[in-house]
Amino acid sequence: MDDEPQPPATKKTRGAAKLNFLTKLKRGEKVPLEFSRSEPAGPNTSKISTYCAKLAQNGENFPFDINDWSEIPEKEEKIEEAIAELKTVFEYSDDINTWVEKKFHDKWKSNKRKMRLKHHDENKTVVQNIASCPDEVIDTQWANMCKHWITPAFKVRILEILYLYIY
Repeated sequence: MDDEPQPPATKKTRGAAKLNFLTKLKRGEKVPLEFSRSEPAGPNTSKISTYCAKLAQNGENFPFDINDWSEIPEKEEKIEEAIAELKTVFEYSDDINTWVEKKFHDKWKSNKRKMRLKHHDENKTVVQNIASCPDEVIDTQWANMCKHWITPAFKVRILEILYLYIY
């Protein structure tokens, strides 16, 4: 018997979405969507949601270093471009564009949070955190956010959110 302690097992997490369904589409073919109350429903719902997440993570269209969704420059034009790209892959009517816009916002916001939790360390200096820029984020945008995350205003906002969550 081995008396040496074993290292803790690593927690399994889901990896990045691969969008494998795109490789199975034939030229000109689109993924059909079913609808219920102006929202996608059915087996292809997760596909459009995942694709929206990929589009929302594009720092050229939806910059990572903007603090509030409403402050994104030329947001309406960027959303229209993203919707046009969605329509090259998915077959749907404009009835769900409100849902699509909300999905872009939700995915953009959650991606920023995930990146901060995974790659930003409160115990490191700003320079060290900037050096840990994830590959999928534009360097200058990451640097701006690293500087923002150490501001008193950001820390107060986090405490406000925690307070609302707890109470």
